[in-house]
Amino acid sequence: MGALGKRLAGALTGLIFAIPAAAAPAPGGVYTIIGAEFQNQYAITAQALQSPGVDGLLIHLRWNQISTGLEQYDWTMLDNAVQLATTAHKRFEIGIVTGAAMPSWITDASPAGLGAQHATFSFDAVQGQGCTTFTMAAPYDPAYLAAFDDLLRQLAAHLRSTGAFPKLAMLKLDGMTTTTDELRLPAVAGCSSDPVQLWQGLGYTSTKMRAAWNTMLQSYLHYFPQKAFNIGFIGFNAFPGIDAKGRAAATPEIAKAWSSQFGKTLISDASAAMPGRLAVGFDSLTLNPTTNATSYKHYRAKFLVDAAAANVRLGWQTNELLGIYPGGGAACGGADPGDAIACTSAREFRAMLYRGLYPKHQGGTPPSMQGVYLELFPQNIVAYPEAVRAAHRHLSAWTSN
Repeated sequence: MGALGKRLAGALTGLIFAIPAAAAPAPGGVYTIIGAEFQNQYAITAQALQSPGVDGLLIHLRWNQISTGLEQYDWTMLDNAVQLATTAHKRFEIGIVTGAAMPSWITDASPAGLGAQHATFSFDAVQGQGCTTFTMAAPYDPAYLAAFDDLLRQLAAHLRSTGAFPKLAMLKLDGMTTTTDELRLPAVAGCSSDPVQLWQGLGYTSTKMRAAWNTMLQSYLHYFPQKAFNIGFIGFNAFPGIDAKGRAAATPEIAKAWSSQFGKTLISDASAAMPGRLAVGFDSLTLNPTTNATSYKHYRAKFLVDAAAANVRLGWQTNELLGIYPGGGAACGGADPGDAIACTSAREFRAMLYRGLYPKHQGGTPPSMQGVYLELFPQNIVAYPEAVRAAHRHLSAWTSN
């Protein structure tokens, strides 16, 4: 059996040996966020890391920006971001966008690539903000699973070789993503392609997807023992309405219900695989959603229900309605960039953070529902350091429920 065959077998049948575990730093806390490819974010991120109450750095990477060729990686962007954290004596978290940022060698034909099954999707990741087109592999394809397993293997090996592994506190579970590192696939028609038809053409079934997810979970556990993990939550229409036999839902309402239940199942599977080491993150925390308030509240309620069902902890990331740096980052009002309203004071920003930390208000939120981490954009931390420091004091300790 060749090298690729061995990796394929390992990805599909499980992992047969263990890497010695290293002690992990506490995963909870306040993390400032950086897109590692954006050089203009480094100075303000370094400033945010010095702010009292900030515990670490969330490093966003894109798979096709760190891969230089077939199973080859350049970790310069990661190293530069890790250096920010370690210089400030802080821990760090990693999230890697995979789906829309998949390296082309995964789907290229042999010998240049692995030849994974794939399709080209046109997808509106943020409703009303326009369509983006990308090619992605079927996550259950053996070649994709082997490539993803190898990505995690090389990531862990690099962090160990540089001595950074002990400072890694948490990883996002990113084997199934689209344009962000939230758990989702193209699912709803509305752009120029029908994702349900495309997935059916690739032989999609919910059974295959669930099996692939559990294979990915084992890869994470194997290469990152004793670390904590989190899932970026998308509660509705995150997966195509296709059942275990590959049949499409008869109506949009049924498709939505199937997708909702399937996402809940995947979170529960992760919790079972990683007991006490998993949080689910709500990635668009807003104080006053205004125009889409009903939809936002429904989405937030679903987040709380699914997390409780899986017995996992809660994390919160503020919205980015005012744009990436040098934009304003999080807004305190609005539900999309067109109606976003900037925060006007530290008090207002702090109230938004407390809305996440205490989803049923400060006096009525049980410890199991209190937030264990916050992911905040550096421009907001620099603007409202006292609000961040106050919120840090209200974080719940991350312990098994």
